[in-house]
Amino acid sequence: MMTTGARRWLALLAVAMSLLVVGLDLTVLNLALPSIANALHASTSDLQWFSDAYSLVLALAFLPRRARDGAVRQQEPIPAGSGETSSERGELGI
Repeated sequence: MMTTGARRWLALLAVAMSLLVVGLDLTVLNLALPSIANALHASTSDLQWFSDAYSLVLALAFLPRRARDGAVRQQEPIPAGSGETSSERGELGI
């Protein structure tokens, strides 16, 4: 069984690795923007929209499914008398 400290370090590592992937991917996109502009005859404004939309979609891909669902619909209420706390729900991934 993992300790709380070990879980926190693993969570930090996961966040750092995903941030590294996003950063590298956006760097590649920025390096490719001149080629994209020539191929699509895009203006500077078009390239800005393309870059912003790409980074938004990429960032949303790294959010947990539950966090994305919460923005769309209400969270399910906790049944009364279940003895379930919010921290237990988080540990269960519910």
